[in-house]
Amino acid sequence: MNKTIYEAEFTKMVHDKMREDNRFKVYERIPKNRIGGDYWNTYWTIRYMLRTIEDILANGDKLVLLGYFTVKPKFYKERTSCSGMERTGKNVYEIPERYKAKFKSGTVLNRACEAYGDYLKEEANNKEIELIKEYNCRVPNGYNVSFGGGVIDGVSKYGADNNHAKLTKEQAQYILDHRDIPMYVLYEQFNEIISYSAFKEVYHHHTYTNLNTNTPIYPYNIEFSAQFTSGGKLDYDDIVLLRKKYAEGIYWEEVYQNYKSLYPDKWTFWNIYVGNKYKLVMPEVFTEENKHLHHSLGHSGEKNGKSKLTENDVRRIRELHKEGRTNKEIHELFPQVTTTSIRNIVNGKTWKTLI
Repeated sequence: MNKTIYEAEFTKMVHDKMREDNRFKVYERIPKNRIGGDYWNTYWTIRYMLRTIEDILANGDKLVLLGYFTVKPKFYKERTSCSGMERTGKNVYEIPERYKAKFKSGTVLNRACEAYGDYLKEEANNKEIELIKEYNCRVPNGYNVSFGGGVIDGVSKYGADNNHAKLTKEQAQYILDHRDIPMYVLYEQFNEIISYSAFKEVYHHHTYTNLNTNTPIYPYNIEFSAQFTSGGKLDYDDIVLLRKKYAEGIYWEEVYQNYKSLYPDKWTFWNIYVGNKYKLVMPEVFTEENKHLHHSLGHSGEKNGKSKLTENDVRRIRELHKEGRTNKEIHELFPQVTTTSIRNIVNGKTWKTLI
């Protein structure tokens, strides 16, 4: 229950369900001529995929097909509904508490819908230009002040010509012509001008479509973009901030305090912080030296489960040493550790993070 299932496990579940039913010849009972023999295997693959989704939701689990969609059972509280007759009290009824499927589309499906929207917009613009030209209804012959289709006085108002554009034509062309280098490296040149999401739109040629480019998208960058799905809680700028904190040597549990509401499970956040997730974002910070530093941070001071002293105890020990107390005298105040431990603290051999 309450398990998240991803594509690999989902594929295996569909396979196992088909294999189990095939043992009993369940799907041989439907005549093949019902759907046509050529589509027989495809038909049953789709059917069992849908049945597996039913099973997942019935178990209270969540299915995540990255880039495509996420679906899970969601609890809805009991509520009162009406059909506009509140004052008379008629047609008022109670909707009991229930679970319903909550569907959220992913980046790939959203992009497909956006492409359809762009197609309709382009068709409408072309039709507008065609009709204005056909009926010759520009001023002074009519009321149209433009040629239509987003063109004013013969100049396109899309892309860099748009008054709200963040980039010049030259900057957008530069991005399109340099898509063969890592995306985050290219973005560093524009991060003070536009957001990462807007930059990605230009990079993928979803905006500034009036410009041309022959530079193919570097495969690395396709994989890079795929890390940031619609179901993600952090965007590129958030991950960059975490990478910078990692490079500065800030221990992950300190940073996690600001992300508790997003990630109740702290180990999910830990995987992001140490680079097990979003691996393609600033991988250069995960040097052996930095890895060793963060490992030592996790085993030093109070974070060490075997520590007998707190940070305040250590500060007090060093203050007493500066006041002229001997190690033996200090040990009498902190009998839980040996005089050797006191000496190591005073000399800075241990608890180095407090020096």
